[in-house]
Amino acid sequence: MKQKLNRIATSAGLFAAALLLSTLNFQLSTVYAQGTAFSYQGRLSGNGAAASGNYDLRFTIYDAVTDGAAQGGPITNATTAVSNGLFIATLDFGAGVFNGSDRWLEIGVRIIVNPPVGNRFYRLKNPPKMERFGND
Repeated sequence: MKQKLNRIATSAGLFAAALLLSTLNFQLSTVYAQGTAFSYQGRLSGNGAAASGNYDLRFTIYDAVTDGAAQGGPITNATTAVSNGLFIATLDFGAGVFNGSDRWLEIGVRIIVNPPVGNRFYRLKNPPKMERFGND
């Protein structure tokens, strides 16, 4: 009889432990590597007014503000919609471009007109410096 009570107590203890462990919900975390693509949000204006319409945008990364060597690109985002001067472009220069060194982004702009007038892009005179954010 005493053995039967010990088995019941042991079984009850195991059941209570299993019940307690089942209430703990261990989520196995999945870690994903960060990709190299990012969204660039810009403002485009001409003659002091906000631009609107469709534009071809070309992006190139340089290692100096003037006379620098191209480190990535050019990437052409054909037919980018610009509304009230604002646009968003997804850029992916690949791995190794942003290695901690200073980088500058050159943006070339071509308005899309029908019929096409030519293949010339206009370059910004002072490309913005790419800033890093975070603790990397």
